[in-house]
Amino acid sequence: MYLPDARIKAGVLFASIGAGSDHLSATATQYACLRTACFAQMATPTLVVMSNKDHKLQLTSREADYFADPYFLSPGPKNLLALFGGKHILSDITGYDAAETTDENPERVATIQQLTLAYLQGRYFPMHQLCR
Repeated sequence: MYLPDARIKAGVLFASIGAGSDHLSATATQYACLRTACFAQMATPTLVVMSNKDHKLQLTSREADYFADPYFLSPGPKNLLALFGGKHILSDITGYDAAETTDENPERVATIQQLTLAYLQGRYFPMHQLCR
């Protein structure tokens, strides 16, 4: 089901799922959202954040490129932030007040924070609008 919301002007996907297909594991195919994931209608400008060491065998037989599918398979304007060395939790981005991580790296977290903030600010407040 496609339910666009015109209020959303830009988005950021952190270690998103990839497209569903025959590369999914038996466990992953139990979940409809993984089995039917498709990015053909994703037209909103989006920053896709992924890491080169993100490989979830419990989801897919593909390598880290699985998590870049939203960037490559969607028609809208996209940017890809490919981090080197991080795993699926992107160096500790798990949620508010969470303590678990797979690859703690405060510098990587700070970099992700700064780049995603800059991306969103650039989408909501483009320089050509600020210089009028």
